[in-house]
Amino acid sequence: MGLKLVDEIENTPIYEVITSELEEIKVVEIDVDFEKSPSRIPAHWHRSLEIVVPISNDAYLYIENERHLVYANTYYIVNSRSIHSFGRPDYVQSYHGYALQIGYNFLKKIYPEIDDIQFESYLYHKEVYKVIIDIIQAYHSDDPFKNMRMKGLSYVLMGHLFAEAAIIREQDNTNRKHNELMMNITKFVDENYASDITVDTIADTFNLSYGYLSTIFKQYMGYGVKEYINYIRVKKSEKDLLDKSLTITTVYTKNGFTNSKSYYREFRKYHGISPKEYREKASL
Repeated sequence: MGLKLVDEIENTPIYEVITSELEEIKVVEIDVDFEKSPSRIPAHWHRSLEIVVPISNDAYLYIENERHLVYANTYYIVNSRSIHSFGRPDYVQSYHGYALQIGYNFLKKIYPEIDDIQFESYLYHKEVYKVIIDIIQAYHSDDPFKNMRMKGLSYVLMGHLFAEAAIIREQDNTNRKHNELMMNITKFVDENYASDITVDTIADTFNLSYGYLSTIFKQYMGYGVKEYINYIRVKKSEKDLLDKSLTITTVYTKNGFTNSKSYYREFRKYHGISPKEYREKASL
């Protein structure tokens, strides 16, 4: 589960737009109004290498249960298969920035041993940041050859990262075990969110006690299990809301909610508006 596409809808607290779909790189523009949304966005993971680039304000990154402050106009590397989430310091009310996602297949092609290394997350290199900004500017340009430029810059970026930040991958056994468990659980939720899954369902599936599952999930993911299930259901429902042939009732039942009250409550938690308002803004 990576960052999800939300079509260009104004005035939503969490606003994510995938602005390129190249094999080599995706540029994700992110705007968050923390006054209307939770101060921490639920965790996720993916095989892509991700580079977080705050522009307007600082941000917290929670990576494998550790919190890191990332300053505006710098960058932070999130390694492949690292569980991570996004949040705000107390002094930040809104956020604008980017996430560059370097495709796993691309990385595997240019460096077959990519699974054996990782990149130092917080070392700042001026040359790396310059290429990152060049990639963002290339996308925003009207150049008909911008995709070609972005592909070329992706190779330049990875050349710098391999030279300046690549190290042998290290991870203790306990942390690896917990990470794999969290990835398996989130995959299970992603595949079964539309059915009547509960915390008990997940605990039974993974042979865990209810208490242990609740504790370890909250520790690593930053959200309770039930809260995370509802978050995924809300995110999955966003695309269906854009299809006006579907009633709101059809949308929420299709995505695992049993009644409109719970769906509207959970939707407002992340968007600050109702599903109906979200649909209306999408048509403007």
